[in-house]
Formats: sequence, C-alpha cells, structure tokens
Amino acid sequence: MAFTPNVRMHPVRALPSVTIVIPNWNGASHLRDCLRSIEALDYPDELLGVLVVDNGSTDESRAVVRHHRNVKLLELRENQGFAAACNVGARAAASECVAFLNNDMRVEPAWLRALVDAYDPSAGYVCVGGVILDWDGGRLDFAGGWVNFHGYAGQDHFGETVNEELIEDGRDLLFACGGSLLVARDVYLELGGFDPAYFAFFEDVDLGWRLWLAGYKVRLAARARSFHRHHGTTLAIPDHRRDLLYERNALLTLLKNVGDENLAAVLAPALFLLIQRSLLQTGSAREPFALAASDRAESETVHRKGLARLHAVSDVLDRLPDVLERRREIQRLRKRDDVEIFALFGRSFVPLLFNERYLEASIGLRAAFGLDRLFTRQRATRVLVVADGNVDRLRDVAQRVAVHADVAFISPGQGDRVLRELLAESDLVIAAGSTASAETIAAQTTGLLVVDIADDEGAVNPALLARGDVILGSGPGATPIESLRAIVLEPWRWRREGADHVAVPEDVQELLRRWREHYHRGGAVMRVARSVRRLLPPTVARLVLRALRRPSVSA
Repeated sequence: MAFTPNVRMHPVRALPSVTIVIPNWNGASHLRDCLRSIEALDYPDELLGVLVVDNGSTDESRAVVRHHRNVKLLELRENQGFAAACNVGARAAASECVAFLNNDMRVEPAWLRALVDAYDPSAGYVCVGGVILDWDGGRLDFAGGWVNFHGYAGQDHFGETVNEELIEDGRDLLFACGGSLLVARDVYLELGGFDPAYFAFFEDVDLGWRLWLAGYKVRLAARARSFHRHHGTTLAIPDHRRDLLYERNALLTLLKNVGDENLAAVLAPALFLLIQRSLLQTGSAREPFALAASDRAESETVHRKGLARLHAVSDVLDRLPDVLERRREIQRLRKRDDVEIFALFGRSFVPLLFNERYLEASIGLRAAFGLDRLFTRQRATRVLVVADGNVDRLRDVAQRVAVHADVAFISPGQGDRVLRELLAESDLVIAAGSTASAETIAAQTTGLLVVDIADDEGAVNPALLARGDVILGSGPGATPIESLRAIVLEPWRWRREGADHVAVPEDVQELLRRWREHYHRGGAVMRVARSVRRLLPPTVARLVLRALRRPSVSA
C-alpha cells in the first residue's frame, strides 16, 4: 500500500512533497539518532513522510521504529540489500520526491530544505546530493566524488579536515552519494531506481551515470549537511566479501552504461587489470607454474581477497543475459555521448593497486586501447611549486593549491636532478617568471605550466613565456591568483592553444615514483629505461629519461 503524506487542503509554499526512505539492517544502535534528527527538520510536516525499510533485521530495529509514531515501517523478510530496500521505499511513497538517508547518519535541521532548494527539474537537476561529514563534523566524508575507467568510485578528499573551499555549492556531480540524496520519484522509478543486483556499493554511481545518460543532471547542495558513522553497518561484512561487491558492481556499471562504440576499449583493460589484481593479491607465486619447476604440488593456499575478484566476474557471467537486457533498456534512453559523461569522472586513471608491475600493466593497456582519447579531462593531482623569486607569494600559492592537490614546494637550490624528477611527474607546475631554473622548467615540464609574475619580481624569462600556459599575476592580461582553484580542477581549459604537451595521468605519476627509487638505489636501471621507452609517449619518455638519467643511461 502506498504511503501518502498527510497533505492539508490549504496553500503552502511551493515546496515538493518528500518521503525520506531509510534502509535498515540491524541498525538499532544507529536509528535512534537518525530518527531524532529527522524530527527536528525544518520542513512542513504536511509535505513530509518518513519510511524505514527493514531488511529482515534480527536486532531491536523494528521496536525502535515503532517508538516513533510519525515513521512508517516496511518489513522485509530477509536482507535484500541497500539498493532493493530503497526501491521498495520509493515505490511505497506517493510524494514528488524521495530522499534517501543511511541509518547510521544524523542530519542538520536545514538538510532537507537545502536539498530542495537545489532541486530544479526545469533545468534538468532532478537529483541533488548532500554534503556528508564524519560523526563529529570535523572531517569530510562526501562533497563530490571521482570515477575511474574501471567503474570504481571514491570520495574527493575523504577523511580530510573540513575546509569550505572543498565544498562547492551547485557543482555538477556524476553521482550523489546514496546515503544522502534527493531525487524526483517519477524519474527514479522510470529509470529503474537503484539496481537491486548491486546489493550494496556503487549503486549510487550507476544511478548517477544513468541519470546523465538519460539527459538529466545531478548537483551538490553545500548546505545539506549530515553526519555519518562511516560504514557503521557495512563493517560487519568481511573484507573479501566487500571486495567481491566492489569488483562485481564496477563491472556491472561499465557493462550497462558505456556506449557500444567504446565498450570493448574500456571493458578489456578493466578485465585484464582485474585479473592482475586478483593474481597479485592471492599471493600465488609464478615459479611453480614454470614448465621446468620441480614443485609438483597441485594446490596451494591463497588469500580470499584475490579470489573474490574472480568470483565477482563469475557472478557477472551468471547473470549476463539479465545484464545485457538491462543494458539495452539503458542505451535506448541515451541522450548524451560517452565523452560528455567521461568528462565528469575527474580522476579517470586512479590506480587500484600501487604495485610497480600492476602500474606498468595499467599504462600499457591504457595506451594499447586508446583510453587517453576517451578520458581527456582530469583534475590536477600532483602540483610542483618552484620557490624561486618572491618566496612569500609562492608559499601563498602553494597553500592555496594544497587544498585541492598534493603539492611539492622546492627551491632550485635542492638540486637540478630533484627539480627534473619532480617536473616529469607533476601534471601542474607553477614557477616564478624570473626563476634561475627557467630553461630547465621550460624544457622539462610535461604538464600544464603556470608562470607567476609578481609585482616585485625582475625580468620574466622569455623561455617561460613561450612555454607557459597561464600567466599568473595582477597586471593587464594576467590571470588572478584567485583562479588557481579552477586551474587545478579543470586544467584542460587552461592549456594554451596549439600546445603539444600532455597531462600526467595518476598511474604514470605513481610509477615514476617507483622508477625513481630504482635509480636512486642504483638497481634495475636499464630495465627502468626500457620500460620508460616502451610505456610512455616518445616526447614524455625523453623528458622522463633526462629527469632520471644516471651516467650509465642515455636518453
């Protein structure tokens, strides 16, 4: 039976009716705080309903809900998962919007009004995500997220101290976190809601992707604040079972949502790397499988974390006909192309394993399948500030940038070799226009180059002006320092016309770190040199080899 808010027959503000849906499984210890915070919401009672969908709990959850007479309880016989419980609640509601909330969260009184204020179906924004902080409100849980080409997702700046600069009101999101979001109920149901096959994890990423595919938009409401006991419920799930859900659901997301023309190019590298992660995490050695090996044992003990990834692929294969039918339904609704959606990923090449062998495989597969042509828009993640010139100003520059990216702050006095190494692996370099290292910076920078011209500096080196993408300063034609945030988050918009330099993807950044360790230890030098030439584009390879060069290695 549908639950309809008790709408009074007199004029009210132009606010939508909303049903808050809270999926619950053995969350009695969390529900009390959650429901008490909802009672304090600044939203008209006649436009608000609350549903708790209980997933077959065996604790006191149902008794806790029954103590709140304004909360409806829907009881499921067994644990059907987060996604299915949300869908049950959305179908039972009869309001214009549904708001999903985790049971291990509490909300500020303005949470729902802030979500509604950002809700604007006429402009396409049918889904709004809230900002999620940790339980004490001092650290960031969610204010936006990234997705990589594997279909994995994560939160930007997760666990960092709250800084309002990290929370951009109204920013477009590929997805809103399912623990705190508002969505138009009719659109949600039309698109099939959260995919119940996911059970839990990444179902919100999949929903956001499908919303954008169908022509809708998702945005962030900065004032919609909630507080989260992170994984208050899911910590009960062992690591290898969570890993299976992550891997399976990431594959499902790719299979359903990537367009026909790009599916093979994206799915093949994702599968190859899944197998590589599986092998590396089982702990199985290669030697016993060599034809000449003396070890004739037919079994070995391996870690379940590694095997979980193979079981994830098997799960997808078991339900492949249903997945492909779902894919056909989604693709029929397509109104945006892949490249437009990939531009929302933010960090398309975040590595899922920080192992040198794995990183080399990732880079090689990315090149072989042409992923760089699909994922062209990535935020800067590693920034080098060369502290030569107006040091106080450059320190201020570094502090502004450090809010959004990892920053190395060095001076040329630390050595030319250190400078060249950091230039090679930074996707954004900021240097004073009169720096003594101008020639090296102009020749060796592989990513975006910002030339800072402070009012009290000397003459600007012409090599930097010729190579620079952005001139930072306060004079005519210069870019103000306030633009640094936009430069870091959208560096592709700032690259000078006709520039042939490339961004430095995150897998390359991580691999360069490990290659440098080999050079500094004096080991595997020639192997690393061969890998550089084999894996990186020629222009970048030359710069990297110069940066890492030892007397025994020629560029």
